Amino acid sequence: MKHLFILFLLFLFCQQISSQSLEGDWKGKFVTTQIGPIPAPSSISEKPTAISLRFLLNKDSSYSVYSFTKGLNSKRQDTIVICKVTGVFSKDSIYLVEVELVEPRGIPSCFQKMALKIWKRKKITELDGTWKSEPGNCVSAGTIHFWKKNE
Repeated sequence: MKHLFILFLLFLFCQQISSQSLEGDWKGKFVTTQIGPIPAPSSISEKPTAISLRFLLNKDSSYSVYSFTKGLNSKRQDTIVICKVTGVFSKDSIYLVEVELVEPRGIPSCFQKMALKIWKRKKITELDGTWKSEPGNCVSAGTIHFWKKNE
């Protein structure tokens, strides 16, 4: 029984370390490599799009996660598109899904599903993987990369 208690405490400690490393703002870029069933033209696949994530640690040790991507509003003007994100976390990987358009309202949304591997380095932590969008006319996929300085 004593060993189980120690293992439980160790598990909670490891979870806290992992939680602290994800919390904060992550910078990133994604590249579109496929549009529908065909490869993306080089004019698109060679131009990365900026994206960022914000992980907010809740009191119950869960996360509130948001994505921020440059896009166009309903008047076709540049804006920042903010989406609410849900996720499944494991020791060395994260699966994130954009589920709700927060701002701006009234524009078509192409939600991304991201499968990311966690890489911890000396000075930065990286999330590296692939993404895909499927709803409506948004069938596309590509690679994605995020990074955050370690504190």
